[in-house]
Amino acid sequence: MSFLPTLLISCLLQGGGEFCERKGENVRFGGGGFYYTHLLPSAKSPQNINENAGGFITIHGRIAPANGQIQLVGDLNLGFGKSNLKNDMKASFLPSDIEVNSTNFGTQMRVKFGANTYKATSPIYLNVLYTLDSYLSDISSKRGFSRMLQYIGVEVEGRVPLSRKIRLEYGVGYDVVVNGYYGFSADKDKKDSTISAYSYALGGYVGVSYRILKRFHYYMRTNLRYESLGEGSPINAWHYPRSDNFLAGVELGFGF
Repeated sequence: MSFLPTLLISCLLQGGGEFCERKGENVRFGGGGFYYTHLLPSAKSPQNINENAGGFITIHGRIAPANGQIQLVGDLNLGFGKSNLKNDMKASFLPSDIEVNSTNFGTQMRVKFGANTYKATSPIYLNVLYTLDSYLSDISSKRGFSRMLQYIGVEVEGRVPLSRKIRLEYGVGYDVVVNGYYGFSADKDKKDSTISAYSYALGGYVGVSYRILKRFHYYMRTNLRYESLGEGSPINAWHYPRSDNFLAGVELGFGF
């Protein structure tokens, strides 16, 4: 992710959007709100075991040659919210002293490289991705649990001009967990509760950008994501169960 601040500085020194547009480079800053829920699969009906809601900030950087045939993209997301662990989780899976209602914190770093498979004016990129995702149910780390996931995946991403100033943007992707584990604050040995079962995620976004000035635009988009995560290995009889997770969010921001 080190190229993000470098890209920002180069754009500013070279006159902002004109340089970025000519070189196929782009920087965006945004933020928004999200709802994230974990469901325990059941033969009768899924059980909600962990609800999260809050806000996030994001920085996005993109580098591409002038013809836009390939691209390198990096994203960094930081989110805060409120966790609401259900009592059944304490009774059945997690340490008895775990904090049920707490302030959570999450980060996601994503790098992707792609090639344009369509026209330069309406590009459709086929991307390969690496994602590092971390989550703390209690930001104080005293009475909560943590989760770390590493994904590799593929994505189709496109942009369609609707007018001289408005552009439709979309993307849909599939990720596979290649490394994942949970951790518990109550575990004095700090062992990892590893996720060994096949786990994956499906996600996508759709939105629009509007060019206000030649060197400035703003954007809005909705984000959706589904995760199927296997259960963690037992540690002192604790483990996070298999879960089907759903995330929905709205993002607003500006770019140049």
